Amino acid sequence: MKKVFILAILTAVLLLASCQMWYYDLIDLTQPVTGAVIDPVVQTAKKAKAAVPEPESTPKEPEIPEETAASSEIPAPEPEEEPEEETTAEQPEETTGPSAAAEQPSPSIIPTTEFAIAAEQQPQIIIPATEFAVIPQQPLTEAAEPPPAPDAVRSENVPIFTYHTSAENNPGRLHEYYVKPSEFEKQIKYLTENNYTFCTFNDWYEIGLHDIEKPVFITFDDGYQSNYTEIFPILQKYNAKITIFLAADNVSAEGFTAEMIREMSDSRLVKFESHTVNHVNLADISGNDEGLTSELEDSKHRIEELTGRRVLALAYPGGGFNAKVIERVKEYYLFGVSTIYGFHNTGRHSNFEIRRLEVNRSTSLNAFISMLGG
Repeated sequence: MKKVFILAILTAVLLLASCQMWYYDLIDLTQPVTGAVIDPVVQTAKKAKAAVPEPESTPKEPEIPEETAASSEIPAPEPEEEPEEETTAEQPEETTGPSAAAEQPSPSIIPTTEFAIAAEQQPQIIIPATEFAVIPQQPLTEAAEPPPAPDAVRSENVPIFTYHTSAENNPGRLHEYYVKPSEFEKQIKYLTENNYTFCTFNDWYEIGLHDIEKPVFITFDDGYQSNYTEIFPILQKYNAKITIFLAADNVSAEGFTAEMIREMSDSRLVKFESHTVNHVNLADISGNDEGLTSELEDSKHRIEELTGRRVLALAYPGGGFNAKVIERVKEYYLFGVSTIYGFHNTGRHSNFEIRRLEVNRSTSLNAFISMLGG
């Protein structure tokens, strides 16, 4: 009996131990085991299973607007002028899952219009400002030099008339130089009624004679009081413009005062240009560099200071000039006006050998009209 009791107790202990081991095995299956060695085949299978999301839990990919989607397919234009600075952006690694949209930066929006793309692909073209820019009037300074005169684009005969002084009666000596004011008015009236455009050398430079309908120049040499007392009133009556080539030392010497000159210049009907300082034949002093410089430079500056307007042209006193004179004149002026008789042709003749048609006291209106016909 005692042996049976002992055997029963041992059986119970063994059964209890088995139950406890079973219990701990159950716990181990439901809890993660730290440091457990897992079969690599099983691990690979688990990863593959985890990488495939369930259909119900697959997140929707963020919607991209049509414009952005379309533009993202257009490659950014590569600069053509500086290929060495070209860089290639690194492509981000492809990601999946809900965090992909948050980690990936928003694509840059490129203009999709035809003109915007063309504008980016075209290289920038810089046009010199001076090619088509209009030169404004500038305040006069001694250091300022005028820009070169524009070249003629086609031949055109331009009538440039030359006068000296005027008097109705008793002209005295050199009477042929004294045109009657009454005859001068007839000539101005004819030009006005026949739609001629009165020009100065400013018009020639700033506008160009080819853009002016029927241009005509009226010029007076030397500078006399009669230019103010007899000629200026006729100009005001017909709103006609003339040029006076003024010898700087004639100011006040012939009763032609600085006040008269300023009034005429301020009216914009009279433009004063240079006729040297002392009315000296420039060909005769072309070997005297200092004297030539004084006649050309001083007269220009004195007239500019008196009128406040830039001097562009010089008339050779007595028509005297040579190659040396022309070379020096080009340093200060845009035009050189001679006494060579005839029409000035803008295509064949130099702007420093400008021809003129001389009008004298004996020139009738019919003769004047004939001169206009060339």
